[in-house]
Amino acid sequence: MTSAQTQQDRIPVGVDDGHYAIKVTRLVDNELVCTSIRSQAWQGRQTTTQFGLEETNSSEDVIYEVANDEYVTVNANSVLSKSMDTRSDDYPTSSLNRALVVHALCNAGLAGQQVGVVTGLPIDRFFNEGIPNNQLIEAKRQSLLRPIRRMGQDDVAIHIGEHKVLSEAVAAYFDAAYDHLGNVNQGFKEISDYDPVAVVDVGGKTTDIAVVKEGGKGLYAQYSDTAEIGALNLRDELNSMVRKRFNLENPVSETHIDRLIATGTYRLYGQAHDLSEEVSNQIDEFAERIGFEVNRLIGAAESMGSIIFVGGGAELLKTRTNIVFPKLPQSAITIHDNPAFANSRGMFKAALLVSRMAG
Repeated sequence: MTSAQTQQDRIPVGVDDGHYAIKVTRLVDNELVCTSIRSQAWQGRQTTTQFGLEETNSSEDVIYEVANDEYVTVNANSVLSKSMDTRSDDYPTSSLNRALVVHALCNAGLAGQQVGVVTGLPIDRFFNEGIPNNQLIEAKRQSLLRPIRRMGQDDVAIHIGEHKVLSEAVAAYFDAAYDHLGNVNQGFKEISDYDPVAVVDVGGKTTDIAVVKEGGKGLYAQYSDTAEIGALNLRDELNSMVRKRFNLENPVSETHIDRLIATGTYRLYGQAHDLSEEVSNQIDEFAERIGFEVNRLIGAAESMGSIIFVGGGAELLKTRTNIVFPKLPQSAITIHDNPAFANSRGMFKAALLVSRMAG
């Protein structure tokens, strides 16, 4: 098989390998399919026993051998599972990241397949004083190309034959610029060819604000930056609030925080407590912090053709855009369906275009 044939056989996949979740987008029967797993893993071996009655293995911890005698356990989303904090500078090139990405690809039904992957880095990591940080980009690219083995599952390896890295907010621009088959979005092109486009991407660890030049020809560096605030900061605040309210000794589990955000209710010893007002106040404060960063960089954005609001934080804050964008009319803000997957969709579209160029 020739190199060109090998590249054509690779399945293009977008992977937004964030600090809170790993989101995967691929094409199945000409439709985009988006899946995700929590970025929840432990350096080393860690297992829990199963009853043996589960219909799927979604409740199981999975161990990966990431190097000779070095292991990472990807945890099931369980209340008492231990996990590492992914908010470290070396996370993008770590064995923890590699295991999580491979597990997310397996979860997306790509076990045993040849894939071409596009992932991302925050703006301030992808660029160094306006120039691509090639050392980090290459280190991240090579990290996913290293071998990895799923313990007890020798025949389900993921074969990553190609790996490209984008700036994360720029990936969301790709999502707006192309449809799922790689065709140009003419309506968006009419806007973006003549005016800059701002992308506000609220992720787990960071918030990226990118202002893309007319025609997609780079970024306006003075209006683009990464703020060290994301949805995980909100979760930390909620954790502290609950611990203080009920005088808890230990941190509240991520599963309980999920339920608290979704329902406004916290259960302690089986008893439900309504904390919806406290949760709403914490989310308002989080929105104000994001709004400060938005105002700092783009203000009223009167020269922008479009302002796109993406990321898991956009899903959380979509009813609070008046706080996040205090100087903008609501009509100026675009929130696409499922904004948490905007980056992974854009990364998929980039991977699709790369595979076509290779062919």
